[in-house]
Amino acid sequence: MVERALAGISNIYIARDSRTSQLIGDKSRLFPDYAFRGQPLQSRAANVPSAVRSLLVVSLRHDRLSIEDAPTIDAIGRYALVHGLELKFVAQVREDSDQNARLAAWHGASFDAWDFGVSHSLIEERLAETYTRATAVVSDRLHVLILAARLGAIPIIFHRPSVTKLPDALDYVLLPQRIESGDVSAVFRTDSAEHKRIEDRIVVAAARMEELDAELVEKVAVSAGTKSSSDQPAHAAPCSVAAGRDAQIDVKEWSQNGK
Repeated sequence: MVERALAGISNIYIARDSRTSQLIGDKSRLFPDYAFRGQPLQSRAANVPSAVRSLLVVSLRHDRLSIEDAPTIDAIGRYALVHGLELKFVAQVREDSDQNARLAAWHGASFDAWDFGVSHSLIEERLAETYTRATAVVSDRLHVLILAARLGAIPIIFHRPSVTKLPDALDYVLLPQRIESGDVSAVFRTDSAEHKRIEDRIVVAAARMEELDAELVEKVAVSAGTKSSSDQPAHAAPCSVAAGRDAQIDVKEWSQNGK
């Protein structure tokens, strides 16, 4: 297993999801995904009245959509109608644009199109404006849910039983609600208590990332020889950080690029 091999030669191995952490064992440290890093973004949304959070946003992966999802997406549309919310589809990933555009057209909903003529930063800014006006965001993309939650929306996992990535990465951090693909009803909470619960968990996640930053600074200093440490393995390679099963970050590069 590649992850175990990496853990064996690293000073520190960070897993972003509970499943990887359990597979690696004692050498692994469980921290939230790096998208939680930095101050929570609710301050941006603090001046947005609750009445303005009138959107129910949906963003689904292009490569996992199937006919079994249709009744559940219909149910989400009915939920928006019953609760007086505007249904909007968005694409945070370029490849998802066509599928979400078709879903929006099918449901008579608005759509935030991926604009190929502008920068990624501007697209992210537009998405942030949408999430700031959303009471909830339903998605099967991890970073859609994280960004939306950091901007004050309630994250709802669009869950498929065969895909464990989102629950593994989010349950221990946010314990988000979920909608099961294939369900003919969509029931979830969008009340002020749920908003507050998510906000509190975002604050805790950001604090955990500050702890990780401090630990990485310590490890980099030891690796660079500017600080001694009694727990530095004699055979250790330059610090390597793994972000779950999908990525790893070399801490030397991380330190050069800035915190």
